[in-house]
Amino acid sequence: MLLLLQFILLLFYSQQAASVQHNNFTDLAALLSFKSQVRDPDGLLDRSWSSNTSFCSWLGVSCSSRRRRVVALRLDGLSLHGTISPHLGNLSFMTQLNLGNNSLGGPIPESLGRLPRLTYLRLTDNRLSGHIPSTIFNMSFLEHLSFMSNNLSGPLLLHNASFTVPRLKLFSIWSNQISGTIPSGLLQCQDLEELWLSSNQLSGSIPAEFDKLQKLTSLLVDTNDLTGTIPASLGNLTSLVELDLHTNSLRGPIPPELGSLRNVQWLNLADNILTGGFPASILNASMVSVLSLSANNLTGSVPVELGNNLPFLTKLGFGPNQLSGRLDFITSLSSCRKLQNLYIADNQLEGSIPDSVGNLSRSFLKFNARGNRISGRIPMTLGNLSGLLNLHLENNWLTGSIPPALSNLRELQLLYLGSNSLSKSIPYELGKLKRLGQLNLECNELNGAIPDSIGNISGLQLLQLHNNRLSSSIPRSIWSLTNLVGMYLSQNSMEASIPYGIGNLATLSNLDYPPIDSRAAFLMLLGSF
Repeated sequence: MLLLLQFILLLFYSQQAASVQHNNFTDLAALLSFKSQVRDPDGLLDRSWSSNTSFCSWLGVSCSSRRRRVVALRLDGLSLHGTISPHLGNLSFMTQLNLGNNSLGGPIPESLGRLPRLTYLRLTDNRLSGHIPSTIFNMSFLEHLSFMSNNLSGPLLLHNASFTVPRLKLFSIWSNQISGTIPSGLLQCQDLEELWLSSNQLSGSIPAEFDKLQKLTSLLVDTNDLTGTIPASLGNLTSLVELDLHTNSLRGPIPPELGSLRNVQWLNLADNILTGGFPASILNASMVSVLSLSANNLTGSVPVELGNNLPFLTKLGFGPNQLSGRLDFITSLSSCRKLQNLYIADNQLEGSIPDSVGNLSRSFLKFNARGNRISGRIPMTLGNLSGLLNLHLENNWLTGSIPPALSNLRELQLLYLGSNSLSKSIPYELGKLKRLGQLNLECNELNGAIPDSIGNISGLQLLQLHNNRLSSSIPRSIWSLTNLVGMYLSQNSMEASIPYGIGNLATLSNLDYPPIDSRAAFLMLLGSF
């Protein structure tokens, strides 16, 4: 049926041959076959791929100037549905094929691996399934090969097929379901610069021989099932800018050799089973911008000079681990003038937060130190971090009062100070935090009345004040917080009464309220008062 359709289409187009010179009907047949197997909801191909013009002027088609043969087909981002016609493998002069960012499904045709001149093959962000044809991995001119974000499965190489793509510079299978081990044939790709194998089901170990790929700038093998240790030889890849190994099952210490990566800017080793201390040699990787060692089993202290040696840090994370010692390293982080995120939660860090925390970057957005053994008072200097969005200090040993200076954090969206030993009253000034969405002060020793200024935080969605020593009545202004989803006020000493305005809280789905008599509670739930 397909051959018959092509024959009819060719007869139709041949009627134009006198006025439009098609020098190669093989190319025309391949393009028409492709068009017949896709749906074009926006009608772009229907309008452009016209019998009145040469196929060399069709949308996405480029031809050679002398032979008028198809050398490139670029149809990315056109919302195309359907399957890829195997007849594209007849475009023997084609050097570039880009069908990315569509909704194409079905298998990758084996015939694409027989395009002798192809240098660029991009099929990313589609719905392609099945295995990658072994013919693809024997293309001697291919430089760019990307199947990112599809539904491809099975091992990269079937039945011990070879991997011979000597000119390959970029190879990406990111976000598929590819299994098996990392093929050793990749080590023959001496020109390889970017290797993206993330978010698959790859197993086995990271090849120690990766250090042969001296042009490698990006090595992403995160979110797989890789085991073993991190090869020390990766430290020889001195051109690396990105190294991402997170979310695997890698064990053992972090090799000190990684400190030799003087050009690395992204170093993510999180979510493994790594042990040993915080590697002091990492301080030699002075260009690093993103450093994540979170969710491992690291022990020992954090180097005090951390920030002085890594001045370009924007994101730093090493929680949860089992790191201990004091927070003196925070002082050095004031040297990181672009620091945005600091995640040190769920360790065994102790001592007080130094006043120097207020000297952190003006770009500082998120500070999470929950679940440690931090003691002493909350420093007033936190109020200097005017751009802060999230502040998590819950589950520590903090004492003293909540500093009114926190009201200077006018961009703050999350404030979590629960499960400490904070005392005295809730500062009236917190009502100035107009962008606050979640306020958690639970399980402290706060006393006095809830300030009615809390009712000024119109976007508040979560209010957790339970398990304190709060007294007096609940201010009426609370019932004007029409965005509240959760409110927790129990285990205090407040006067429990049925508020007139609770019917305004249409979005409220979780209410933990001081005890009142059963009939009143029933009426409150019905909103009939």
